[in-house]
Amino acid sequence: YVVPPESIAPPNAGTEAMLRARALQADKDEARRRDQVEFASGLSTRDRARARLIVARWETENLCSPAYIKAWRALLELPRPALRRKLEARDDFTRVLLANAPLTPLIAQRRRDTA
Repeated sequence: YVVPPESIAPPNAGTEAMLRARALQADKDEARRRDQVEFASGLSTRDRARARLIVARWETENLCSPAYIKAWRALLELPRPALRRKLEARDDFTRVLLANAPLTPLIAQRRRDTA
């Protein structure tokens, strides 16, 4: 086949797209982390109880690994300043925990309530 040169993507187009996608995901992850750290800073007794119920549902319905559930249970027992410090950590385990946190639906609900 003969095709015009402008219709062919440059060799590095896939790499550039991948790097843009990674940067976009990193921005989303950072925004989620900031939201969760901020929310944890003011975590009320009611929100803490609701987060515990979410973790209990994860366990009942086998939605997460036992290690993940155990980690979130321990985190939800911490006082707010200690919870905030743990969520601010930049280690891989914390990054994984924040990818699916019981705080996420509570944050979403708060946004709906204030909108």
